[in-house]
Amino acid sequence: MSVGHGGQTGVRNSPTIFNSALQVAQFWDGRARDLVEQAAGPMVNPVEMASSDPLVCSVLSSMPEYVAAFSAAFPQRKKPICFSTTRLALAAYVATLLTPDSAFDRYLRGDNNALSAEQQGGLRQFIALGCVQCHTSVNVGGNGYFRFGIKHEPQKLYRPVADIGRSAVMDTLTEDYVFKVPTLRNVQLTAPYFHSGGASTLSEALEVMGWTQLGKKLSVQQIKQLQAFLQSLTGKLPQLEVPQLPVATQRTPSPQ
Repeated sequence: MSVGHGGQTGVRNSPTIFNSALQVAQFWDGRARDLVEQAAGPMVNPVEMASSDPLVCSVLSSMPEYVAAFSAAFPQRKKPICFSTTRLALAAYVATLLTPDSAFDRYLRGDNNALSAEQQGGLRQFIALGCVQCHTSVNVGGNGYFRFGIKHEPQKLYRPVADIGRSAVMDTLTEDYVFKVPTLRNVQLTAPYFHSGGASTLSEALEVMGWTQLGKKLSVQQIKQLQAFLQSLTGKLPQLEVPQLPVATQRTPSPQ
């Protein structure tokens, strides 16, 4: 779990930020409809950044460099720095974090040599077992909601009893333990797995998913092939340059 304000940790495993713009909604329970709405959550969450709408604006407005940058980005705004523009700026940045040109992408474009024989075997398993029923679209997931435990109930390590998922934010949903299907792009880089972070390795996650979602005891060979295929979903990561952040001024509120 990610560490937040005062060393606190949340109750869910933080999902990858890469390719999040391609998802149907944000957070494991889909409570944020887009990246703009999602951007507000961590800032004001007492466990994460423990800030507030006024405090965010006060901090940014206290530094001339931020004032200049926001004024350039939002020239039509009478008040360029506000909670709304901060969310828009964060969302615009996150939308750039795409990871194209994975081996699987090249395979789909017609390069038959992009996947090894083992990876192609894993792709056939992925289709034949029924994984594609949930992990669909260009993002190989992130576009629907399914119950975690369709065929068999997961162990509490993987599905904590108290976290009932999407039904906690959707009054019309009567079934508990429904979560957004995660994207499988770059999945070999995003351990631990599940909303609980209960599976520490990809092979463990595959074994759990085979049993709980498909009702199948996957063989060692099947898991090996599936893991090989999933490794082909690792794309080109964006080149991230750490910026020189503005320095606090005498007007900058002190951290709480």
